[in-house]
Amino acid sequence: MIIHLRMIAVTVSSALGKLLHQSEDLHKPPHKKKYHALLQWLESHRSKLVATFPGIEDEMMQVHFVLRSDEYITDSMLEEFRRLPGVEAAYRKPEDSLPE
Repeated sequence: MIIHLRMIAVTVSSALGKLLHQSEDLHKPPHKKKYHALLQWLESHRSKLVATFPGIEDEMMQVHFVLRSDEYITDSMLEEFRRLPGVEAAYRKPEDSLPE
């Protein structure tokens, strides 16, 4: 079961957001090739992207996700994640912010 130690808010590209809302399966070609590094990072860190607004059709809102992981994501891991294809921003929500 994937737990959440600290919430990490993520913004992805509109193309990736649309794909994730349509199927959540990037393992199928041609998406696997384009997002191979992202898939590899998520798998190696036992993590997944969870839609902030599941099922929404508004493309402006489809880009918002939460990174959930079985392990603590360090600052260096987060920096590596930010550089992956399709990831536009990722930040750790402050401890005193509203719960998700």
